[in-house]
Amino acid sequence: MGITMFGVTTPCVDHIRKYITKKYDVEIYVFHATGHGGKAMERLVSEGRLNAVLDITTTEIGDHLVGGNMSAGPTRLEAALERGIPNIISLGATDMVNFGARSSVPPQFKDRKLLEHNPTVTLMRTTPEECR
Repeated sequence: MGITMFGVTTPCVDHIRKYITKKYDVEIYVFHATGHGGKAMERLVSEGRLNAVLDITTTEIGDHLVGGNMSAGPTRLEAALERGIPNIISLGATDMVNFGARSSVPPQFKDRKLLEHNPTVTLMRTTPEECR
């Protein structure tokens, strides 16, 4: 089973992992939703190596739509649907778009609500329109 995680969704993912592994004999692979993680999970699903997905963290979608640096591309979310495997999709971390250092935030976003998570990651709050 694949599950997606990001800093703000870690407590949720940890709780789910503990619950599932106590109840079922299943191996859970955690994919950090940084673009590469989503792509890797999608590939493993397509290859038949994962039989279920708990997509708790879909921040890569916002990055794709708004121009952040952690996009997993336009086909993110499609592999599990195409294979017809159990798949739960949540909205974890979709309230932000990810950029690098603050200086890397595109000029059109300079007046937006920004949070410097660390020296190499700046988060931008999504608007209601972007979330729709």
